[in-house]
Amino acid sequence: MLARSLALLFLLTAAVAVAAPSVMAPDVAAAGSQVTVAVVGSQNPRDFLTIVPKGSRPGAYNAYQYVGTPAPLRVVVPPEAGEYEVRLLGAQSPYPTLASRPLRVESVSASVQAPSRRASSRRSRPATTSCGIRPASRMPRWPALPCVSRRRRTSRD
Repeated sequence: MLARSLALLFLLTAAVAVAAPSVMAPDVAAAGSQVTVAVVGSQNPRDFLTIVPKGSRPGAYNAYQYVGTPAPLRVVVPPEAGEYEVRLLGAQSPYPTLASRPLRVESVSASVQAPSRRASSRRSRPATTSCGIRPASRMPRWPALPCVSRRRRTSRD
């Protein structure tokens, strides 16, 4: 019975120790955005995630995020479109690649259109106060004179 328990414990320990780290990330991302990445099996909190061009040398990295930071892990996507890899790199130099996943970065386009004509045909005037003074020209006058309204009263008042 004891031998059977020890054998089972050894198998469970070996299965945990042998589990290779893996990276879960989207297949496609927009240039300049951030992607959320999940890491499974990393034992060192100083291991880090990075996104590098496909075929980069081992140990190469760009913007990175440590695995030990609180979840969710977000990594900045490069601004240029193309084929990349999301890599989990080991903490010890020369930063061995522990796991990787391909990532296609797509370009982002934006456009702005202005209206072809003015929305109103009325000519706009600068805002004035009840005294006819424009707000930009509110300098104190000496002597201060009371404001007199120049508006004529109509039958609708």
